[in-house]
Amino acid sequence: MSEILDRLRSDSALKVMEIREPREGRIYFEVELKDFIFVVERLFKEFDARFISATALQTEFGFEIVYHFSLDKEKGVISVRIRLGKENPTAVSITSLRKGGEFIEREIYEMFGINFIGHSELKGLFLDEFYGQEHPMRRQR
Repeated sequence: MSEILDRLRSDSALKVMEIREPREGRIYFEVELKDFIFVVERLFKEFDARFISATALQTEFGFEIVYHFSLDKEKGVISVRIRLGKENPTAVSITSLRKGGEFIEREIYEMFGINFIGHSELKGLFLDEFYGQEHPMRRQR
């Protein structure tokens, strides 16, 4: 994984921020929202990454989404974080690159109210129409 870490650090086109490897086989970094799809596309094409899942979190500053990718040959995982604002949080969907992102992005939309541009079927998965709270994981302020 150290070779991949070196490539990520030295590739100026990727524009990664805060790259770290807290333990062997696990790399975390952040990218700006505007660079996210470009970085994910490079992970798929140049690093032969496989999409695993995504997680979302609401913070005092807005929202974060962390996308997790497996590097099967290296037996490692890369996690890419993007930050979104408080008002009208919006990200670009990865479904144009991998259909496997469809359901997790729908879940994040339903639970947190984060909109995904380019998602073909952005609607809820779990809650019925009578559920009282619009986005149950979103903290009310």
